[in-house]
Amino acid sequence: MIFQALMAKFNPDEAKVDLVFNQKNYTLGDTVNGKLIIQGGSIKQQINQVIVDFMVDLEVNYKLYSKKLYTLSINETFYIQPTEKKELPFAFDIPRHFFITGYNIAFYFVTHFDIAGTTYQVDENPFVIHPPKPLQLILNSFYQLGFQEKHDSRSIQGEIQTFTFFPAENYMHQIKILTFTFLYKPLGIQLWIELEPSSSGHRLLKEVWLENKILQDQTQLMLTLQKILMEMMLNPSLYLDTISLEQYFLSDGGKSDSDFRELEERLTGS
Repeated sequence: MIFQALMAKFNPDEAKVDLVFNQKNYTLGDTVNGKLIIQGGSIKQQINQVIVDFMVDLEVNYKLYSKKLYTLSINETFYIQPTEKKELPFAFDIPRHFFITGYNIAFYFVTHFDIAGTTYQVDENPFVIHPPKPLQLILNSFYQLGFQEKHDSRSIQGEIQTFTFFPAENYMHQIKILTFTFLYKPLGIQLWIELEPSSSGHRLLKEVWLENKILQDQTQLMLTLQKILMEMMLNPSLYLDTISLEQYFLSDGGKSDSDFRELEERLTGS
């Protein structure tokens, strides 16, 4: 028995832990539901702890960074009998103020477990966070207005995620780049739109409030955004900004919301 216990300590394959989701596709505010399946090996083993880390991979300037954002753990010691199968429920609430999966950003869970004081990484499960319906309607509106999302869109700049478009049709001779970011509020969405006109190097920045009623009507939303773009282009002096959208959120103007501050702390570890 002593020999078998030592083998169990140095052979993590004796017991297996698998995190299984009910699905792989989610949106902001959703709950990830699933179960931890623990399969016993050839001998009785003591499981001291099971840990699930919520991870994000970010590609910034062609370099890949991995960051642990949240940790969920089962700290209660239990035993798994030979060939026994134990299932534990798993649930994680995706924050409403969070990021969307994109070319430069990916999310996944990493599962670890502790046997006899040694921790092993045993499972890695990717999943996708899609835009929630109101944000998807905003994206659809820009598509309808003739914009296409850039390959490097949805990048993380500080504590914000920016969505970047280029005009493919109507605005080709007026707008070079359109960028926006957003923040959920109980009564709607706060939107920051940045335009880089084709005719000058000056950026235009406008803060926009979209109430929930507009966000439920695709046509009305598209017309509202179209009107905002025209207003910015016809009256550029009212929206001239000497700093970029990213720089704005690094200044006091973008630090006023506690949800953004929490995201920044988790991403930077500060």
